[in-house]
Amino acid sequence: MLQIFTKLLSAKRIAGCKDCQDAKLRSIEGKQQKYTLFNAAVDTLKGEFATAEEREKRLAICRSCEYLEKSKNSIMRADRCKLCGCFVHIKAGYTNASCDIQKW
Repeated sequence: MLQIFTKLLSAKRIAGCKDCQDAKLRSIEGKQQKYTLFNAAVDTLKGEFATAEEREKRLAICRSCEYLEKSKNSIMRADRCKLCGCFVHIKAGYTNASCDIQKW
């Protein structure tokens, strides 16, 4: 049942070459479980948030990453990862979250 929810709630990848993205994601799938919206909801209920310092370190790494798609909306900053589709400013704030290509 958990696998069904995880699959339904997982973020969609956006932009770029689908074959390249699929190959990169397949190469890391066996190494760690993907952090999904379901995982974020559970961590929110548990109160498992990263410290402000850790979140900023993660965001600095994301800002220098070639897969970051910067938001065009200056009011609502919603930068996304082109590989996993996550909103990096949200994902970086969870203790149990990790970069899908293991940069943090």
